[in-house]
Amino acid sequence: FAKNICPLGKYMILQEIEYCKQNKLTMYYLGYYIHSCSKMRYKIEYQPSELLCPTTFRWVDASEARAIIEKESPDHHCCTLAPNDNIDNKAKEQFPSKTNIDRKIAKTIPLDVGLESYVTIDMLQENGQDIVRPLVEEFVSHVGTELSHQFILKLI
Repeated sequence: FAKNICPLGKYMILQEIEYCKQNKLTMYYLGYYIHSCSKMRYKIEYQPSELLCPTTFRWVDASEARAIIEKESPDHHCCTLAPNDNIDNKAKEQFPSKTNIDRKIAKTIPLDVGLESYVTIDMLQENGQDIVRPLVEEFVSHVGTELSHQFILKLI
């Protein structure tokens, strides 16, 4: 297959989109989109396209979402993409605003600092805590309290 004509991956996507059209399927899922992964950026090229907001569970136009990600969280690539005014109460509990974050939760997130075992914020030196705490709290606010416990944050 000639790469200079059409890369195989793109050709397969176009074939799958054609299949969806022929079978009157209205949606085609390209899989996860990770903004910081350059190999996944091709997914945003297909239009119309939407991304699911990780905090409000609402679909947002991909071009708008990309602009929001680049403006609001250029380093971490994780932020709220849609307003949460109609989000249900259970979801609000799972995804607290930054001001409502229980610091105890952030203190329990395991951190990989390159040692043999994981550490928590309290195990870092004071200046390290001052640097890491806001990042961990931001992570918890975007991912949610339940899901954040399933991660180990690698500090590099």
